[in-house]
Amino acid sequence: MAVNVIKVLGKVYCALEFVVALLITTLIVSLRVTEPIQDRTEYLDVWEVGLIGLAWIFFISLPVLLIYLISFFRAITLRTARQKAMMAIHVLNVALWGVFYLALPKSTPCSAAEMESHYLSHHDEIHRLIAYTKQCLNDSTAITYEFRNGQVQEISADSFGGQWDFCIDNKDSVLLVAGITPEQFDTINAMMRKAGIIGININRNGYNRESRLIYRYYGSTSYQYVIDHDTVQQVDTTAAPLVSMQTIVFNDSVYFQCLGGMVCHHFPDHDQYLKKTTRSN
Repeated sequence: MAVNVIKVLGKVYCALEFVVALLITTLIVSLRVTEPIQDRTEYLDVWEVGLIGLAWIFFISLPVLLIYLISFFRAITLRTARQKAMMAIHVLNVALWGVFYLALPKSTPCSAAEMESHYLSHHDEIHRLIAYTKQCLNDSTAITYEFRNGQVQEISADSFGGQWDFCIDNKDSVLLVAGITPEQFDTINAMMRKAGIIGININRNGYNRESRLIYRYYGSTSYQYVIDHDTVQQVDTTAAPLVSMQTIVFNDSVYFQCLGGMVCHHFPDHDQYLKKTTRSN
């Protein structure tokens, strides 16, 4: 009786190894196909976020990981058809991951020096974009809009006066709430491209006096300009610099910011840039 139970449990475990290995295959394919991934760094970020998330449910993820590793080492000898099949799945998983990774374009991190150079060369276009968008907006409204590779990533509108928050995917509905005509929206798009900006968060007479403009991405981290329009509470550049790897003060009304979720790629030249600007001041 005990022998039969052990045999049954052994068969159940062998089946479980196949299921776990195939689930990993499905996960690799689904993350590449369903996620709008732009480059290799973002692909790595997606996996890192996934692993961090799995760490919170270690009571599930840890046994799955152990089963997967055990199945790999058990298959190395390639003595039986089952071991050969398991090794084939493991090789397939590695190959799929590698192919998906290599098929994506490379990217480089965004430095503070790059942001400064872009801001100085597009200063007039950036501020004309902000002024024109503010002029188009209804009072006490804001628009958030972002595109990547010609595709809309996010578009939403806020109405501060009525205490309503609209997060709408339908462009026409968003423009109606914001008070922007389709023709004005086309002009905003053209001005964004001319200014080298891929995302905006601009408000008119709202509680937030800042405009945020996304310059570019590195992986899942966005690099943006934050323009402070409040002349009373502008940034004091004579004080000690902000103690943050995510923010660099450029002048009394502009600072550079890198934002990410669970993964955030900081400015690679953060310390050098602060030293340079301190010396120049």
